[in-house]
Amino acid sequence: MKEKGVYLVPTRGLATIIEPMIDKMDPVMAGKANYVMPIAKQNLIKTIKADVKIAFGTDTPIIPHGKNAIEFTALMECGMSAKEAIKTATTNSAEMLGLTDRGEIKEGLLADIIAVDANPIDDISTLENVKFVMKNGIIYKNEK
Repeated sequence: MKEKGVYLVPTRGLATIIEPMIDKMDPVMAGKANYVMPIAKQNLIKTIKADVKIAFGTDTPIIPHGKNAIEFTALMECGMSAKEAIKTATTNSAEMLGLTDRGEIKEGLLADIIAVDANPIDDISTLENVKFVMKNGIIYKNEK
């Protein structure tokens, strides 16, 4: 993957949703999940160590709307730093899609930004509580 510039979109946060409810699942599905999830985690750990490009993604609708930031924590549990995890959702995703005019805050680039209460490098879970999004200069507040 690395040699060919192929990106992985692991959707590891899915395990965070499935694991607590595995006992309530159909036994056949639970058996498959119990078999596949540890293998998927080990493969992601190997992929991160191999420095393969990773982009951010989630398995919607299994991960509820507004909860996709759990993917950051899941990536960090597999060996990524907070900075690397954030890049999966910004520069890496933009590069994967060929969108060279966005993905980072830099003069001349398009930028939608979010506001959170703390530095996500110090506490990645702060990305699970976005205070507002600024898109095209307009602020959209989270009214929760």
